Amino acid sequence: MAAMTAGYMRYLFNNERNLVYLWEELEHIEHYLKIQKLRFGQAFEYYLEQDDESREVKIPPLIIQTFVENSVKYAMSFDDRLMLTVTVYSENINNQDYASICIMDNGPGFSAELLKKLENTDTYAENENNHIGISNAIKRLKFTYNSLAKIHFYNSPLNGAVVEIHIPSDGHAQRRNVHEYADS
Repeated sequence: MAAMTAGYMRYLFNNERNLVYLWEELEHIEHYLKIQKLRFGQAFEYYLEQDDESREVKIPPLIIQTFVENSVKYAMSFDDRLMLTVTVYSENINNQDYASICIMDNGPGFSAELLKKLENTDTYAENENNHIGISNAIKRLKFTYNSLAKIHFYNSPLNGAVVEIHIPSDGHAQRRNVHEYADS
């Protein structure tokens, strides 16, 4: 527990970069999930998977963390075992290479009201005061990638919330936007 907490805290406090490698973010997520596994025992399970092609893609730090924490916070129940899955893979969408990140749990899912609000992520990010983590993540993705990054929220037909994030993996958009960030 001490080693996991130390790794988790080191990532939080020693990370002043605007972008991190996806493999670093997932290593941080795994520290967090191991702590939750110790905390909740048999009531909590997780699965992480990443393909080799997406390892070197850079993303804003703690983007995935926001949604993983929300799953633990809103889907955890001692009545049913929480299964949380984070899968990262490369894919080509409309001739653009992306790193696709899927965070999925088997909890109660998003409320119909929240899903309705999340249909338009731009409006949601500007007007939402209740789910600050989601709002901030949407804003950071838009700021870093303009309209190239995509985020989708829905409920799985098998129960549970699903968040899909598609981040351009070509690096060109990332370098351009990091430069813009430094100038602002």
